[in-house]
Amino acid sequence: MYKRIGIIGMGVMGGSLAARIAQQYPDTERYGVDPDPETRQYACDRGWVSQAVSEIADLPTDLDLAIVCTPIAQVRAAVLAVSDHSQGPVVLSDIASVKAPLMGLSVKANQTYIGGHPMMGSEKMGVAHAAPQILDGGQYVVVPQVPDSPEVPIFMQWIAGMAMQPILMEAQDHDNGVAVTSHIPYLMACLTIRATHGYAVDPVVGPGLRDTTRVAAHDPAWGVDVCRENTAAIATGLQGIRDELDHVLTMLKTDPDQVLNWLSAAKHRRDALFNTLPTPGH
Repeated sequence: MYKRIGIIGMGVMGGSLAARIAQQYPDTERYGVDPDPETRQYACDRGWVSQAVSEIADLPTDLDLAIVCTPIAQVRAAVLAVSDHSQGPVVLSDIASVKAPLMGLSVKANQTYIGGHPMMGSEKMGVAHAAPQILDGGQYVVVPQVPDSPEVPIFMQWIAGMAMQPILMEAQDHDNGVAVTSHIPYLMACLTIRATHGYAVDPVVGPGLRDTTRVAAHDPAWGVDVCRENTAAIATGLQGIRDELDHVLTMLKTDPDQVLNWLSAAKHRRDALFNTLPTPGH
């Protein structure tokens, strides 16, 4: 399968992916790229990568697989830089949570771009919070630029070999889905925590607030990127939430007894969803 693998960006997700590859495919040559020397040393010390360099230009030119794990705004440039640097056939991928804007990438004729998105993660930042178990048992969405490429089933088999579940999707279907399951929940967590401003809530803060706002601790730069790159799907979802809030306000004012039905329906939906899906990372 893949013998020489590059991981570009060694933050919490890039580091976790490198750690997982080292755990499941220990015989591979693994190369990490990160501008921070402490990050590079941390990954090397733990054996997650065989070698760590500061720039893509310092990678071997004959990688079999390169996965870009940079912030979303840097993914396009990084994928193209690896493409330009590579001299032989290589599979290029990434883990960005928005896929449609990347489907127009132009790589060399002997290269294959296959977008990816592991549906696990952490709101924490930096390689010090990376760990292979962050990726335990989760779904890994695979979004190929060329769906019938012979490289796609090989890539999916490689993902499965790391005890993750590869799911094949089209780019826009993926982006519409994560708008509702990831991007909007992040914004709602931010809205909830901002609603505490002006209130003396310290004596009554409990796990409900902590749990429902966990993802608000995510890097705000990530939030800006997803809002910029997935605007239409997020806006559609937020409009639906606005309509739902109007409905709740109307019930509170005119027919509070209906709130029980509304809450029960929400509970049943959550029970059904999480009884059939793996526990999500974020």
